[in-house]
Parts: sequence; C-alpha cells; structure tokens
Amino acid sequence: SWGGTAAASVGYNDNINTSSESSNRVGSATIAGGPKIWLKIPGDQTSGQLRYSYDATFYTDRNTTKPDESHGLDASLSHAFTPRLTTSLAETFRRGRLVRPVA
Repeated sequence: SWGGTAAASVGYNDNINTSSESSNRVGSATIAGGPKIWLKIPGDQTSGQLRYSYDATFYTDRNTTKPDESHGLDASLSHAFTPRLTTSLAETFRRGRLVRPVA
C-alpha cells in the first residue's frame, strides 16, 4: 500500500533570526508546506516501509527568497525467521538547510 499528503500553513514568526538581542529581532509572516509520501510492503515473513517528507518555509520579510528546507527519509525492513525470532533493520536520514540572512 502507498499514500501521500500535502500540507500548507500560514503563520507569523516574531524572531526569524532567533536572536536574543532585541536590536536583531525581525518578525515575518511565514508560508510553509510540503509533501509526504509513504510505501508499505507487507509480507508473511518479510515486510518493509519507506517514508519521505519535504518541508519548506518561506519568510515574507527576509532579504532572500530562498526557503528554509528539510528532507526526511525513514526506511525499515523486518523479517521473521520463526514466530519468536525476528530481526529488524531501520535507517533514518534527516537533512535541513537554513538560510542565513545577509545583514
């Protein structure tokens, strides 16, 4: 079986520079969203699952049009040798890219 979703949101971030200094705080409206897809492979003894997600956040008051991005990949594989002996392998990969504002 497989499936997918897409999500979008609009919000406000009062400190896009994540700065503790009040002189460097900048607020901005945000637009975020991204797709998520998954694939499940069921089996009698062996089964697997794969999930991928992508998220992007755009800031209206940032001096660049590049978004903050993140990718996520989850993979797992399980095999049952007997009803009491099962082995599982899982891998998780995350990659994010945050845009540093130019002053």
